Amino acid sequence: MSEGVRFTYGNDPSTSAVDAVRFLVGDTNPKRPLLDDREIEWAISKEPNESLAAALLAESLFGKFASQADITVGPVSKSYSKVAELFLKKSQQLRDSATVHASVSFPATRISTKLPLQQNTDLTSPSFLVGISDNPFAVQINEGLDHARFYGFNY
Repeated sequence: MSEGVRFTYGNDPSTSAVDAVRFLVGDTNPKRPLLDDREIEWAISKEPNESLAAALLAESLFGKFASQADITVGPVSKSYSKVAELFLKKSQQLRDSATVHASVSFPATRISTKLPLQQNTDLTSPSFLVGISDNPFAVQINEGLDHARFYGFNY
């Protein structure tokens, strides 16, 4: 038995992840909800980034509207295919904006923290250093300077 659609929106996306995702998808009208709170919560559990969660839901709405036929009765028509295209475009925009805001972080680490790591022979080498010395024709690491070990890499 269905409990009905759970719809909450507090008009402040900064206070709630569900509100933020609803805002990004464009599902803020309580009279005509497109998504249930439980669907939004599931998407957030799959994609903790709110833009990516909204993109996932926009793709879902694309599928929902793409599966419906366009209808014309006299002078009135409903074009579900155009609505579907809009949600597909929205999904792509949300994914693009999520990747634009992604950044690489290099946390500062003290040399005193790195030295014990260098001496720990139980740690694995980073994948980009595994086999780095295997090809005799490749550029070799300068063993005299030993930069890789200074920066905490065991090769």
